[in-house]
Amino acid sequence: MVICGFTTTPIDLGELWKLGVKDSKKLSKRRRWEIAQKLMEKGGFRLKVISPIEIDKRENLNELEAKVMAKIIEEEKPGKIYIDSPDHPPEKFLLRLKKYLKGRYEIVAENKADEKYLVVAAASIIAKHVRDLKIEEIKKKMGDLGSGYPSDIKTIKFLEERKMKIRNDDFVRKTWKTAKKIIDRLRQKKINEYL
Repeated sequence: MVICGFTTTPIDLGELWKLGVKDSKKLSKRRRWEIAQKLMEKGGFRLKVISPIEIDKRENLNELEAKVMAKIIEEEKPGKIYIDSPDHPPEKFLLRLKKYLKGRYEIVAENKADEKYLVVAAASIIAKHVRDLKIEEIKKKMGDLGSGYPSDIKTIKFLEERKMKIRNDDFVRKTWKTAKKIIDRLRQKKINEYL
C-alpha cells in the first residue's frame, strides 16, 4: 500500500489543472505516469510505502492508514488538509486520525475526495504510480500477475496457480479477502479429497 501527502499553494492549483491532474482512476496508466513524473519533479510530496507484512500485522487497515497519514501530516505540518477517507462516514476516519496527531490541524475528510480536490488527486496519482512501479518489480521476479487488484482476472488466476505458496509470498497480503478466499477454497478442496 502506498500513501502520499502532496502539498501545494492556491497559486499552484492552476498548474495542477494545466497538468491534467484529476482522479487517478480516470487516467490511463501512461497518462498517470506522465503526470506523476511532473508532480514528483516539482516536489512537495511525501510517500510512505507499507509492506504486505506490516499490513498483515494490523487488525484494521483504516487504522493503519490513519496512523501513516498522521505521520505524514506531522512531518509536513500543512495549513489545511484534504483527505480521501477510506471510512464511511468520513467523520469516523477523522476520529481515527486525530488520535495520532500531536498538533491541531484544519482537516477536510471526505469520501471520493480525489474527485473533488486537485491536491488529493495529485497525491493519488503519485501513490498509484509508485504502486504500479512496485507491481512491475514483482512481475520481474514472478511473471505477469496482472494489476494486483481483486477485479483483475489475471491476478486471481496468478494467485490460484500459486496455490498454497501464496501463504509464504511476502508480496501478498494474507489478510486480503481475495487471497484468504483462495487459500480457504484450496484448503477445502484438500479436505474434500481426503473424504
